[in-house]
Amino acid sequence: MKKDKHNSIDERGFILVISLLILLIVSFLGIMATKSTITEIMISGNDRVHKQTFYQADGGTELAQHLLFQNQICLDSGNGFSKTATIDENDVAILNGSILVSNLGFANSRPSDVAGSISDSTRFFTYYPDATIDDSAAHTNFLNTSRVIPLPGSSQAMISGYDRPGLSSTSGTAKLFTIASQHHGQQNSESTLKVRWMLNNSVVSSSAKSDCKF
Repeated sequence: MKKDKHNSIDERGFILVISLLILLIVSFLGIMATKSTITEIMISGNDRVHKQTFYQADGGTELAQHLLFQNQICLDSGNGFSKTATIDENDVAILNGSILVSNLGFANSRPSDVAGSISDSTRFFTYYPDATIDDSAAHTNFLNTSRVIPLPGSSQAMISGYDRPGLSSTSGTAKLFTIASQHHGQQNSESTLKVRWMLNNSVVSSSAKSDCKF
């Protein structure tokens, strides 16, 4: 009995085609899974960078409050920035090697003193976390305005908003600051926050000249 050779060759050819199709489909699925994984990793990385930038800007608002308090004491005591700051011929000060101050009296700024939004060209002071005064590196810009507001003359204690000296007052005035903090981080990320912070004037007036650290 003779075998049908023609039929056997056709079957082998059909199996080869099916195998190639299966291999093609599996390869395509593998490529798509790899691309999806790479995309997820990129999204996760970008999210991490932008969260870091946001928290840097958020933390910058606390640094700004400390510097505003110090600057207000120094200005009111007449010491200014003469104690520890290095001031160049353009009235630009460097504090602790990491803070660039381009407006020596920033605590007394008013809304009319500020033109436009915060940027590298309109900032009052800048913090460089790596102590490298270079805008191509990570840095946080600050801009602020202030206005004097009256405090109610009741028995309600007005919190100064700062942990030292920690005094309170039942009357008088306070300064209400609007602080803008803008952090420039990795991969050209940028985040800007604005907060309001109140400083009771009695806290400043009761501080000694020695409290001026600038």
